[in-house]
Amino acid sequence: MRKIYGAFALACLLLLPSTDFAQTRQRRTSTNRRRSSRQSAQSPTANTASNNLSEARTRVSDQIKILTRFLYLFGRVSNSIETAEADARRSGANSPEVVATQERSKTALRENLAGVRQGLENLENYFRAAPGLGIHSLRVAGVAGIAAQAETQAATGQLDQAGRTLLDAVNRLTDALREIR
Repeated sequence: MRKIYGAFALACLLLLPSTDFAQTRQRRTSTNRRRSSRQSAQSPTANTASNNLSEARTRVSDQIKILTRFLYLFGRVSNSIETAEADARRSGANSPEVVATQERSKTALRENLAGVRQGLENLENYFRAAPGLGIHSLRVAGVAGIAAQAETQAATGQLDQAGRTLLDAVNRLTDALREIR
């Protein structure tokens, strides 16, 4: 008989809804009301400035990603170009195919560098035009000029120096990203 009562008690415990054991005190929604009223109390210009800062951070970080990816590829391509030129000088034989391949690589490198410069110019223009970013535009100003300098260096065959110059642009953008809050 005891076993039957024990089994019955155990079955009742298992079949009872678990909400009976939960806390009975209900949460108030006043904190939610306070939070929503605080958000609506902000002026539209504060929201716009906040959105502009968020957009600015996103754009700067995107340009940093683009530049670092480009620098990785730039280093590989420039190294292969310089190695091929050194081999051609040592051997004294420049086949037309090798020269044409090198020229195509240099041209593609310069075109891609021009695209990077254009992206940096667009970033500078965004910072100048967007409201609330005037202070931060000083940090970004000049990165397109740095890219133009690298473009000139690449055009004159100073590929290693062009890569180092682009690293300066990445450093400046990283500093700007740190300051945008």
